[in-house]
Amino acid sequence: DDVEYPFFHRPAGWPHTHHVHLCVSDSGIGRATLALRDYLREHPAERDAYAIEKHRLAALYVGDTAERREAYASAKSPFLDPLIARALQLGYPRE
Repeated sequence: DDVEYPFFHRPAGWPHTHHVHLCVSDSGIGRATLALRDYLREHPAERDAYAIEKHRLAALYVGDTAERREAYASAKSPFLDPLIARALQLGYPRE
């Protein structure tokens, strides 16, 4: 959601060398993002599994168009959604 979680990138044309998402830390997306960050920092096996999944999906969804980048992001959801739910259930993000 670009309203709650805006995305900025440079340069304007593809390929981008830098990108950043902004959100309010106590919003739903902010808490989920920080929970995932903290959880992965404390669970290296999960972090490594996520890295493997990202590389697998990157090979399938080459990010040379906006549609392919969106497809890659969406394809991560089946892996990330349960991980984020677990992190939130366990009390992440840590204060």
